[in-house]
Parts: sequence; structure tokens; C-alpha cells
Amino acid sequence: MPSFDAVLRRLFGQTDWVPKVLLGGALCFVPIVHFLAFGYLLEYAFRLRSSQDLNLPEWQEFGWRELFIRGLYFTAVFVGTFLLPLLVGFMLGRFLDIATFGVLGYLAYVPLGFMGVVAPSLFLSSLLLYTRDGMFSDAWNLAEMLRLALAMFRHLVIPTFAFWGFLVLALPLYGFACFIGVWVLVAYSIALLHGKASERQSSY
Repeated sequence: MPSFDAVLRRLFGQTDWVPKVLLGGALCFVPIVHFLAFGYLLEYAFRLRSSQDLNLPEWQEFGWRELFIRGLYFTAVFVGTFLLPLLVGFMLGRFLDIATFGVLGYLAYVPLGFMGVVAPSLFLSSLLLYTRDGMFSDAWNLAEMLRLALAMFRHLVIPTFAFWGFLVLALPLYGFACFIGVWVLVAYSIALLHGKASERQSSY
């Protein structure tokens, strides 16, 4: 099973990752144009799933229209499995805060914190299901998504806290932080998937 540290060393050990990440992060700052960056991350996920090559592809390999459409699909998965759980957690927190007349204080927002830990696993599981056969409908298979999320959850706890910590620390540069953070999470989750598959094969 690959360790998070090992995947980080391989990702940031690439000789040409900086210009590719700088372009992706810069695109994330621009509304509408950010779909290109999301599309690139989805293309990366598809390639990594099939080739196990952690290297980022060249941007010139893709057409802008292709990346934009991919970005729309990526955004739909991101909103449905990442942002929506966070919104549910926030609304539950607000309800508890109002219902207890503020007595609980910050404890009322425990549901938001819980969803902040769970949401990345749901999002990555949905993305893995999508990249399995390229069927967008697979991303919304709730039973499979939950099964995969539970299987990977304990391995994703530290990367998830690292992701949120990195976003907070690099908040003024949120475009770059978001692109790098999602890139790392996607790469590690797919590496986990390949690691589990290898373990199953070696057990026969």
C-alpha cells in the first residue's frame, strides 16, 4: 500500500511539474476559465487510472473545448459530492446553534467539521467510479460510492487534514492551493486503488 509521503515525493519529484501547476492554478482564479483547470485534473485522473503514471501531462496535449467539457463534468461531481455535504453540515450546524440559542458555541458546528473530513472521501470515490469506465452515471452510484469511501477513509484522513491545512495557509493564493490540493488527493486516491488491487492479486 503506497504511503502518502511516498506519493508526495514522486509527485513533487517531477522535473516539470511547476509550470504545469502554475498554469492550472492561474486558471482557477478566473471564473468560467477555471473549468479548463478542472478538465485538466479530470484528464489526469483518467490517465493515471489507466497508466499508473503520476507525471502530469502536457497542457498542449488537450484541446480547450475538450478540457472545458471535462471541467463541467468534474464540477458536477465536485459540487454533488464535496460542496453539497459541506453545505448540509453547515446547515445542521446553524440549526443546532439557533435551536440551542448559541449555548453550544463552536460545538454546534461539529457537523460541518465532520462533513469536512468525510466530503473529500466521497468526492474521490465518486471520481474513481467515473474514471473506471468513463461512465458519468457511475459517479452517482451511491452504494458503490459509500463502499469505496469507507474502504479508503482511514488512508485519507491525514491527506484530508493536510488538504484543509494547505488551503487555509495558502488562502490568498487559493487558485494554486485548490489545484495542487486536488491534484495530490486525486493522485493518492488512485495510487491507493492500484495498491489495493495489487494486494488482492498477490493474495491469490
